[in-house]
Amino acid sequence: MGVRREKVILELEDRFTTEMAHAAATTAALRREVEKLEKQRARDGRMTEQNATSYRRLNDELRQQRAVISGLGVV
Repeated sequence: MGVRREKVILELEDRFTTEMAHAAATTAALRREVEKLEKQRARDGRMTEQNATSYRRLNDELRQQRAVISGLGVV
């Protein structure tokens, strides 16, 4: 009985790892952008509330001044 030796060369292309690394990096970048937008939204919300409070105060003052000017004296 004879002995036979064979050599097999197997070459694989690993596109999964490269594509997954790219997807992970893209996801991380997207997450950072979403966090930035969330912080900006929170700042804008606070500023909007501050402006609304200022406008309400101004409106109240104008109503008081109008009452005084019109001679009603009613607040």
